Amino acid sequence: MTYEIQLGGRTISYCWTKKPVKNLNLRIRRDGTVAVSSHPRISYGEIQAFLRQNEAFILRSLRRWESQQETVGVEFSLEHGGTFPLLGKHLRVELERRKEPPFGVLVTGDTLCLRAPSDDPETLRQIVRRWMGRRMEELMPRLCEEAALSLGTYGVTPPELQYRCMVSRWGSCCATTRTVTFNKFLLCAPMPCIEYVVYHELIHLIVPNHSPAFYRVLDEAMPDWKSRRETLSPYGSWIRQL
Repeated sequence: MTYEIQLGGRTISYCWTKKPVKNLNLRIRRDGTVAVSSHPRISYGEIQAFLRQNEAFILRSLRRWESQQETVGVEFSLEHGGTFPLLGKHLRVELERRKEPPFGVLVTGDTLCLRAPSDDPETLRQIVRRWMGRRMEELMPRLCEEAALSLGTYGVTPPELQYRCMVSRWGSCCATTRTVTFNKFLLCAPMPCIEYVVYHELIHLIVPNHSPAFYRVLDEAMPDWKSRRETLSPYGSWIRQL
């Protein structure tokens, strides 16, 4: 059944399911609804108290879901008049068709000028991806050097860097070869989000897993990393469009 509760000054609807489970269970579904399940003997008052105890988690999860819906709602397109995200800013695409090189990308103010021989979608993607790779090569070494300096007490030095277009990961680290690979699509996200991914991957040179030790270092190096990760999350939708 569906019930309501006041959390953080807003009315939250939730679905409460009674079934033979040992513990109270809470999750935010993919459609943004709050779902809780409990043993039939658990009372309505106990459910309300349980939800209030988890108020911060519920509100944070709903804000993330709402942010994702807002970002996904912006239609991505490399066509003339379309939208392209760069460092968290949505730029208007202007397509300039040229018969001869140079082909490429020029950013001026709120406009991304895409110079291409045709409006073929795959041709446009390849031009943009090559441009993003060059921008990453300019940006990431500096960010990695700054992060390595900040993590210097752990003996971290700048790793070898690689750049790829990936659809499910923002970055990866191979501690044995000291190689970090960054997703070119990171260039779409705001700078604080990019910095978060840099620290995340470089800390894997210290702790090569996601154990509590890893998060202790991350908490110390970047106390606001969770909020940065939340801001980054919706940009994953852009990956699947480019």
